Amino acid sequence: MFRHNSSSTMKYVLVTGGVISGIGKGIIASSIGTILRSHGFRVTSIKIDPYINIDAGTFSPYEHGEVFVLDDGGMERQLEEVIIALVGKYTALEDAYASVLKALTHAALFCNRKLKVLFIHATDLEANTQKDDPVKYHEAWQQLCSAHGVLVPGGFGSRGIEGKIAAIEWARTQSKPFLGICLGLQCAVIEFARHVLQYKDANSSEFDKCEHQVVIEMPEHNPGIMGATMRLGRRTTHFVTDDSIVIQITQSLATSDKGILAVDESADVIETRFSPVNMENNEENRRYYRQLLFRITVDIGMVILGGTDNETTTQGLDGLEERCREYKLGAQFAQW
Repeated sequence: MFRHNSSSTMKYVLVTGGVISGIGKGIIASSIGTILRSHGFRVTSIKIDPYINIDAGTFSPYEHGEVFVLDDGGMERQLEEVIIALVGKYTALEDAYASVLKALTHAALFCNRKLKVLFIHATDLEANTQKDDPVKYHEAWQQLCSAHGVLVPGGFGSRGIEGKIAAIEWARTQSKPFLGICLGLQCAVIEFARHVLQYKDANSSEFDKCEHQVVIEMPEHNPGIMGATMRLGRRTTHFVTDDSIVIQITQSLATSDKGILAVDESADVIETRFSPVNMENNEENRRYYRQLLFRITVDIGMVILGGTDNETTTQGLDGLEERCREYKLGAQFAQW
């Protein structure tokens, strides 16, 4: 762009937004051009996409996407699809899980897979929906049963909890990979206690004051404020086992040119953002949870990953991993 009758050097304004359609790149580019033209500049708009031997100006928004050309002239693309069922309570707004979706996308690219995410509302998996809207209920279960893996993200409140627990039970009994994040871990603990440890009334103290409260509140939390049950900010998780899948992944990513984790050489400590399922500071509760953890680790074969702010799980539990061929992990933290 340059002013009329001026010898000044041509200048460029670059408007970029990746391959995402509908975020306003075209509006911004045309608006900037109009403003510059009103100030006496001559403006030319050029649309460029990273394609070879294709006119980017004729692309439909549906055709956006970067093509990687290989040495033999062929086109690299992810052909094998991986289907992940995301079971949550805010699925009507996908942006509610934006960070989770980005992490899944990056993981799929890392593994050279084409990602398909099925958003399943947790309440659609519950018995009440089966009674009130059988079609919605069966469609939700059909989606879940078509998935290669299940992810239950964080959330608040009791709505949808039973649906999440049902999805986790299905993943466990069908040997499907499962990842539970924050509330997802807590639901996994409840499901495991109910159906494996046979604590039929097991629940979280947040939802039900039952006999077997396998998830309890931290003693320092504020019961009057939503979200005050969490200890936010940077925390340190100390791994208490050296044979878990998480340890192996952390060590491999720490030395991989694709990895972004910042860990020490021993990889037995990582910095985390979310806090653990904590144990109330009295001897009776500590004794109960020591017995519970003993059954989980010795009788059942689960792996306790570690605790926060110390080298034991007395203060808090950050994660559980099941000893089996399939990958099953619950974590209270978010790696950053």
